[in-house]
Amino acid sequence: MKRKEERELVFKALYSLHMDPNPLDKILDDAISLNDITGEISEYVKSSIANIIKHKDEVDAIIERFLSNWDFKRVSPIDISLLRLAIGEMLYISDIPPEVSINEVIELSKKYSNDNAPKFINGILDSVLKEEKGVSRPE
Repeated sequence: MKRKEERELVFKALYSLHMDPNPLDKILDDAISLNDITGEISEYVKSSIANIIKHKDEVDAIIERFLSNWDFKRVSPIDISLLRLAIGEMLYISDIPPEVSINEVIELSKKYSNDNAPKFINGILDSVLKEEKGVSRPE
């Protein structure tokens, strides 16, 4: 599976988790069956989901900080899941350039969200990137 497909799988798992909190194993099993995946789930997928779940409150606080004139509860679950994915990659996966995370999530937003989502998501992630630049990521 290519990284782009893996990222989409992580997004779907995060969306599933947002809509119906379940243990990580159940989320992965559902994602595998819904997406007709054969073979092993990559370490990237497992660690991405696990990191975002582990740091969910921190990631959500970052999202909330950059929501101008928006209430977190009013943001669509799809957009929240996409933002969590990108911010999780930006903060906790050191071998992916933040700009790649942002671009990939914007592409996913064009596929899964509304017409305003790419601009909305880009604005938040650009602000996060500017603030987080120079901050070392945990290993």
